[in-house]
Order: sequence, then C-alpha cells, then structure tokens
Amino acid sequence: MSQSKLSTEAVLLQGDFLRNCMSFYSSVAVYLNSVIVPGLVEGYPPELPLPPQVPALFANLPEWYVEDMTEFLLFCLQ
Repeated sequence: MSQSKLSTEAVLLQGDFLRNCMSFYSSVAVYLNSVIVPGLVEGYPPELPLPPQVPALFANLPEWYVEDMTEFLLFCLQ
C-alpha cells in the first residue's frame, strides 16, 4: 500500500504534469468566465458585480467543474 501511495505521489507531483493541469484549469476558468459574462475579452477580468441574471448555460453546468478546480488548487497549495 505504501509503495502504491509513493508511486502515485511521484507521478502527481511531477512538474510537467502539474503545469499541464494548471494550464487545463486556467482554460476552464476562462471558459467559465466567458459563460458568466458573454462578450468578455480574454485577459480582462469581468466587471463586478456580475449581472443579476444568471445565464442559462452557466446554470446548467455541473457544479463539480468548480469543485474539481478548487480541489486541484488546494492540492497544489498543500
């Protein structure tokens, strides 16, 4: 069991793998921003407060999109 845990950690903590994951989740964040605020120019943050009307596409997205991104960032911080 300990060998399995160590080999898994060795793969997950590899620099290239973490960079690729961070790039993927950055793309997901850009996509989510574009869904929340249509017409948002990439590289610019959305203006706050966000529109009170939630876009239907965003309301229909599974919440695990954001949960997964959060868990990855928390993993990286630990």
